[in-house]
Amino acid sequence: MSETTSTAEPDLLADAVECFDHGRLDACLEHIVQLKAGLAPEDPPADAFYFEALCYRRKGDLGRALATMARAVEMAPEEADVLLEHGLIMIESGRVQEGLDVLRQAVHVSGHDPVYRHELYLQNALALYSEGFMEAAALSLRKALKFSEDPDTYRVQIQVLTEWGRPEEALEVVAEAQTKFPRDGALHHIAGLALAAARRPYEAAQAFVRAYELGPGNVDPVHSLALVFESAGDVHRALETLERCLGMQMDEVMREDVLQRISRIRAKMMGVE
Repeated sequence: MSETTSTAEPDLLADAVECFDHGRLDACLEHIVQLKAGLAPEDPPADAFYFEALCYRRKGDLGRALATMARAVEMAPEEADVLLEHGLIMIESGRVQEGLDVLRQAVHVSGHDPVYRHELYLQNALALYSEGFMEAAALSLRKALKFSEDPDTYRVQIQVLTEWGRPEEALEVVAEAQTKFPRDGALHHIAGLALAAARRPYEAAQAFVRAYELGPGNVDPVHSLALVFESAGDVHRALETLERCLGMQMDEVMREDVLQRISRIRAKMMGVE
């Protein structure tokens, strides 16, 4: 988003942008409130509404984010960044088709910039995936990768192919992605899931260990490693790895799963069904 749309109170807007860039959302909003207070209702720049909406989006208030970004669109209808974020907020709010239409508009006004075309195909794929249309989602992801090769898109592609029951195809994508992003821990984790689905548990375990080495604070690969041991019948290593998970940060859903598995494995080891 351009920062040249305002000549009124430029320091307040610049301060707001700096606060946003550093994750200080409340401070960003305070600067924008001060900026608006010193101007007539029709005078605040589009950038003020744009960053205000981004703050609400990050805070999880999608209703206010959507209304505020709509105001930014009114003021800057030909600004691709504004349209892009407006479309994404719509999709997150459940207005999928409307959001995709806005993303197409963003592509159009951007002159079909590859960044926007990538985002359009990626979001279209995510929408299709959420509805269970795996083949169409995989196709849209392949198109997204033609415009921008980033690890997030590769990870989604691998996940879609794995859940679609095509782990071998997923592993072909893994091989391609890892040549480009060899130190992406999340990519190694999703690769491990594809290997596990392909019934290659030893290689899956290696992938999970590598994922943990690259992101030692992440519990996900440790949890996945425990499941590989458990499915292979190695209850001692499964129990040891699950107990290791308990010392790591995780959400309540995963913690409950870990506790249940520990209880079940201990009962099995004691001969209790």
